[in-house]
Amino acid sequence: METTYKGSDGNVTVDSQGVTLAFDPDAGKGSDKVTIAYRNIKSVSFLNPGPTAPGYVTFHVPGDDEGVAPEENRHCVLVTSPEAAAAAGRYVPLVRSRMAGPSATAALDSSTADSVNRLTRNRDSRPARRSPPGIPPNKKLRTGELLRDLKWPDSPSNFTRAHGYYWSEKDRMWVRDPSAPATGGERVGMAFVGLCLIAVIVAVGFAAVEFFGWVGSDNDNGRCAQLSGWYADNPGDSNPDIAEDYATACGAVPPPVQSGELVERNGDYVYR
Repeated sequence: METTYKGSDGNVTVDSQGVTLAFDPDAGKGSDKVTIAYRNIKSVSFLNPGPTAPGYVTFHVPGDDEGVAPEENRHCVLVTSPEAAAAAGRYVPLVRSRMAGPSATAALDSSTADSVNRLTRNRDSRPARRSPPGIPPNKKLRTGELLRDLKWPDSPSNFTRAHGYYWSEKDRMWVRDPSAPATGGERVGMAFVGLCLIAVIVAVGFAAVEFFGWVGSDNDNGRCAQLSGWYADNPGDSNPDIAEDYATACGAVPPPVQSGELVERNGDYVYR
């Protein structure tokens, strides 16, 4: 029996022999399906999507080029929505158990399935937090207002500008505009710079203590450990959003920045 699960850039079909990946036409990974037998899968890595970063499921196969980014890897499925994450939470344990053989598959009993279903119901019951494509969902202005809560054009044309971003028709998303002036909310916040400087001077001693106590800590319910494991399994990944997620969760310089693939510019990680 085969079961098909929906990913964010294609479908994953699991049957008794292996997995088949069928990507959407706009995913840029080709139209041919990719079938991988269980015996040819070394491991499966699953990174849940973070507040500003996408998630992925990668089926590692001998001979894979570890330098290929997940967005281009035909053995990798994009996970950006709660529905895709819930689906991955079901098929990843199933694939891993089938890789280990019949005894491991049998161990995936009803209690485990009930736990997965319960987690899925809880996740699906929460309303999805929507953000315009390309806009970090949790990024705040100086006023405390979320960037995603500003008024964005409903049907932007190519290079339409709004709030320091411009619309890319090619990528179908908003892209940071480095030449744009501060947004209205940011200009209001800048009026308080003088007061903020005084507060910063008073708090600098406390900030130093907090900083050295925080660096290297896993402050997001295991998110740092999960991201560290992701980079260990996918050393070629240079996604800027995942790098930002890593810096926030781990308080450390992300591996793509250490290797020189990304640089920090204006508070964001970007390609060289």
